[in-house]
Amino acid sequence: MILDSTGATWVQKPDQSWKHTYQLVLGEDGAGTARTIEFEAVGPEVALYMAQQQCRGRPAELIEDGRSLGQVQCVPHGGYWLLSPSARPGGPG
Repeated sequence: MILDSTGATWVQKPDQSWKHTYQLVLGEDGAGTARTIEFEAVGPEVALYMAQQQCRGRPAELIEDGRSLGQVQCVPHGGYWLLSPSARPGGPG
């Protein structure tokens, strides 16, 4: 699945290399369930949109093409983001 910043689904043509593979890695929730969401998108703004829709109030490690970009968290009632550097080796910071 390829998403743009509005959440619309795009179909990738074989000759297009502008997409990236993203993962949102969520730790265990109150029920002890960890979750990883993987998707393809045209840029990190789409990953933030996905995090806002799927992870509201819950921190998630944001990974682009296998490289950690850091931890993101959209506060439960919206309005702002909390961003933290990656805790993984090889990540930024």
